[in-house]
Amino acid sequence: MRSNEERARRAAKRALLPAELVAAMVVETETDRFALPVRRRSSETEIVVRRRAGDGVLEGPACAGCGASSLRLYLCDEQLHVLCDGCGRAGRLDSERCRGCRPQGTRPARLAAADPCTR
Repeated sequence: MRSNEERARRAAKRALLPAELVAAMVVETETDRFALPVRRRSSETEIVVRRRAGDGVLEGPACAGCGASSLRLYLCDEQLHVLCDGCGRAGRLDSERCRGCRPQGTRPARLAAADPCTR
């Protein structure tokens, strides 16, 4: 059971919620765009790297697995998905290991059993 103090504190907090402000700012700036040709085995594609004009920072393409921008890239074997350092360190990047070819949530089902003889 909650004390009267706790109830009063929560009621005061709920009363302040509508007064909370949410602010956002959109900044548009020019960027230089560089299309870099890459080749993996017999497939080839282009990877786009951008340089912000304001501060000169390079931004790599988004990872097909987690969406993070990265300049240290890995390419999967089949579809040439761009993967960041964290998602691409799986060794061989076939379609079973590539998070771009196999989006999260579509992993094969596994059965955990206490008895190793159980199917």
